[in-house]
Amino acid sequence: MSVEDNLSDTTFDNEIVEWVEHNKTTFYTRLYKTENQPKAILFIIHGFGEHSDRYQDMARALVQKGIQVFAFDLKGFGKTGRKGGQLGHLGLFANTFQTIDFFINRQKIDNIPNFVYGHSMGGSIVLNFCADKLFSKNIKGVIASAPALALNPKDSYPGIVKKILIGLVYVFPTFPMTISLDDNNLTSNKEELQKYRTSIYNFGKTSLQTASQLLIEGEACRKTKCKEFATPVLVIHAKNDPITISSGSQHFYDNLPANLDKKIVIFESKYHELHFEDEFKDKLVEMYSEWILERI
Repeated sequence: MSVEDNLSDTTFDNEIVEWVEHNKTTFYTRLYKTENQPKAILFIIHGFGEHSDRYQDMARALVQKGIQVFAFDLKGFGKTGRKGGQLGHLGLFANTFQTIDFFINRQKIDNIPNFVYGHSMGGSIVLNFCADKLFSKNIKGVIASAPALALNPKDSYPGIVKKILIGLVYVFPTFPMTISLDDNNLTSNKEELQKYRTSIYNFGKTSLQTASQLLIEGEACRKTKCKEFATPVLVIHAKNDPITISSGSQHFYDNLPANLDKKIVIFESKYHELHFEDEFKDKLVEMYSEWILERI
């Protein structure tokens, strides 16, 4: 299957699929347009090893609430990754911040507020993005779903090994790695799990630099960057998520300024992707849309 196959098979009339060149990378993007002038625009940042079209159902549901949605595949991942470059090599988070800001400026509409949403690795990215005042000035609010602020201790490296790996980044930033996750921990939704397993746009390939950025930026966000956080924030997590542990989200939340517009919801679940769980997916759309529309 080529990277061009089936790009528009499920594209609705109100959706625009476009390849966009930025900073020497060709990005796969999809805009979900509202029928009338949108009340807000939400920018979706996907997680590690996946791609943005996995958020189609959520995006289409939010469009019905008057929220326009823009999503794209990160550098090295999904259709962007298959288009060119090293698979799984995102590079520095700082470069990704510039890419997100580029798309926000490209898609913004005068007097329409912008919000960002990220899941897992994307959750860590959007929280770190909003912790930077250079970028957060354009953002009305941020939603982080199971943000990768702390990984399961079983999947973590001992301290000395972690220091060695981080040191090697400066010499071998693009050194290829593979991160293997038990996909049974993602969701109990068998249809979505089958799609995940059979798509060439989901993969565990990454680079030493990307893996180290996940560790460094996740820890920095929950321990230090959070203390001067100024963007309204909603965090959701499954209590027993075995991939990105909920205590990382709680730690981040507890360290936020006391007077910040903030909310955390910990759901009784053991799955990483609550947006695919029949028990929660509709509730999440309602929660997200209400939270966004209350802040416009």
